Amino acid sequence: MVLRITNSVLAFLLSAHQIQLRTEVIAQVNLYANEAFVYLEDDIEITSKLKINAGVHASAFFVEGKTYHSIQPRISGRYRITDQVSLKASYATMTQFVHLLTNAGIGLPTDLWVPTTSRIKPQYSRQYAFGAAGTFSDLEVSVEGYYKDMHNVIEYKDGATYLGTSQNWQDKVEVGQGNSYGAEFFVQKKIGQFNGWVGYTLSWTNRQFDNLNHGEWFPYRYDRRHDLKVAGTWHVTKRFELGGTWVFSSGQAVTLPLLTYPGAIQDRPYSNDSGFSPNLAGFPINYNAERNNFRMRNYHRMDASATYTIEKKKISHEFNLSIYNLYNRKNPYYLQFGYNHTPSQDIKVLKQVSLIGLVPSLSIQSTLNETFDPYFDSGWLVDVSTMQRTRHR
Repeated sequence: MVLRITNSVLAFLLSAHQIQLRTEVIAQVNLYANEAFVYLEDDIEITSKLKINAGVHASAFFVEGKTYHSIQPRISGRYRITDQVSLKASYATMTQFVHLLTNAGIGLPTDLWVPTTSRIKPQYSRQYAFGAAGTFSDLEVSVEGYYKDMHNVIEYKDGATYLGTSQNWQDKVEVGQGNSYGAEFFVQKKIGQFNGWVGYTLSWTNRQFDNLNHGEWFPYRYDRRHDLKVAGTWHVTKRFELGGTWVFSSGQAVTLPLLTYPGAIQDRPYSNDSGFSPNLAGFPINYNAERNNFRMRNYHRMDASATYTIEKKKISHEFNLSIYNLYNRKNPYYLQFGYNHTPSQDIKVLKQVSLIGLVPSLSIQSTLNETFDPYFDSGWLVDVSTMQRTRHR
């Protein structure tokens, strides 16, 4: 049995373990919080084929004169059908005292981590998983399905952004629920001249808020339907090897306006301090029918490397040439509206912004062998007793 007890209040006193938020972006706020938690777990062997790990995590979070308590049980089990094949299942509840706040529209992505407060409750979730794993010859194969429901997640209100206004960020967000479910597949080869692995995830991640998207469920910004990773290494000789990795994932979900119309004509610009983007008189106003109704282009990239190793008795040298984004794929980082200028008119278009293209790198690493002692293997020997007698003369 394992018992772990941690009091973060003590850690706070010794190492300033605290949440302190002070930023111009979401208004100047000094916020301090303390957390104390205890974790208890035990490994139980019911039979030679069935093993269970059970535990519970209890925590208390103190912020702005309010205390949040949380009891989080976890249990996982493995049943070995044969020496090569086993089944596994797990259930876990989790509580998180920080929230990820992301912008839903286009433009430079901004992810902010904001704390639980007396107004914003901590997130909590329940996750269920079931899978199977097996070893067949030189291949290891596993498949697992999961479902996770989330509560007290947050999202910006319609029209709200992280920029400007002196308004507290808590007035700019809605609180709702979410879920995530899917399946993961993994195959790995560890033996032989060529080895590597393939991992694939099919998943859905959604959100629901009473006052957003007409109360209907919508895909989360980081919902990626397909995620594929392939990695391989070919040991050409004992000293020379080639490696490669290819990754693919579905594009991120973003919100694009269904239509744009001119703002009402007024004697002076209209603005407010409600957290909504001010619409000036005559300026275009975007109408968003649904949240995250558009997908960026899919992301994919290949990396390659070549490594040559020289091993000697005393020292080893490794020369590595790597190329990031081998075929120079222009993956989207974010989208923004712009204009294509023509002699007759300016045409409004949606443009993609990319950051990193092909990047080569070269590295040289030298390592002393573990059996090499520079004092005794370098051709000379220090007589410590002689040094001591010399020192006392």
